[in-house]
Amino acid sequence: MGDVSFRNWDIWVNNIYVHNPATDVSGHYECYLLPTLMVEQTVEFLSGRFQISTDNISRVLCYPLENVQKAPLTNAPLHIDIQGTISLSQSIEGYIRDVLNELEAISICVDSPLVCTSIKFITNYGTQLFFANRRPFGRGMAFEVEEREIAQKKLVSDFSFYKTAAPNIQVAYRHYLTGMTLLGLEDQVSGLIDAAYIQFCQGCEAVCKTNGNLSEVCRWIALKAPDDSRDLQIIAHHVWQVRNKYYGHGDVDHNLKAITDPLAAYQATKQILVARYLCKRLIDMEVPSHQSLIREMRIYPSVSSEMYCGTVEELSTSFRVDYYGRTAKIYNPVGKEIDKYHIK
Repeated sequence: MGDVSFRNWDIWVNNIYVHNPATDVSGHYECYLLPTLMVEQTVEFLSGRFQISTDNISRVLCYPLENVQKAPLTNAPLHIDIQGTISLSQSIEGYIRDVLNELEAISICVDSPLVCTSIKFITNYGTQLFFANRRPFGRGMAFEVEEREIAQKKLVSDFSFYKTAAPNIQVAYRHYLTGMTLLGLEDQVSGLIDAAYIQFCQGCEAVCKTNGNLSEVCRWIALKAPDDSRDLQIIAHHVWQVRNKYYGHGDVDHNLKAITDPLAAYQATKQILVARYLCKRLIDMEVPSHQSLIREMRIYPSVSSEMYCGTVEELSTSFRVDYYGRTAKIYNPVGKEIDKYHIK
């Protein structure tokens, strides 16, 4: 699975940093971590046995456990300190990237993810030079008047259908709801969006009773959705290509770009809206109400936002993302190729 983990950071800077750009300052980074599985014990191990700096990691004298006075339990945020020196003429963003790279290297060594959400730099004299918070991609979901009307009709007409649905529909909507839950979680942890994307893809596969074969998905769409089969098959092609390049396989060049480049990370991230749209359309294909409810959802990289409206044209414009196979094949219900469409 890919990892579109790049995020910008909101940074507060002490005036000392601004007015003394030629000064090098020594101190330490306080890296605040999410208290996920066994991270507290991992931090205790690192703090008790190693001195960590931006240059190296060195062992320190470790006393027998019976001679060590255990620190009292506190509600202080979990953090790890990294010694370092800041050149005030350099960008803070560069120092943050270096610290995050170091935490990743430590994480893989100790087999425990040290997920950093904020960083302080404290000088040897106790002055705080900067404070930075990881900025998440915001997600927003509407419940407009017309969406409420559709929801009311679906509760009346479709509730029994879903409650007693065929196994493929049940599996599909569970994947879909899991993906929606992952999207609803705060974007603090790398991989949540990746995981949600895969859930939506698995939901599509379950509906169509296929193990990932795109042509089988398209054949099923042609069989069940004759009115907009062409558009849905093109959207499915796009979703599969994005999965293969960014989420489903280890394409190093594409994934590395999405990890390190802010625009590439956002372009890859918002593809989740396309995958979610396709999954819900397929799930709602055979409901008694003959209506699909896909509530408006937006991704906010900063102030502005974008939503996917379900058109093929968007795949070549606002939702365009790099991948190689840009020609979508259109199939009829028996699986014969009848047309092609080039996604620009």
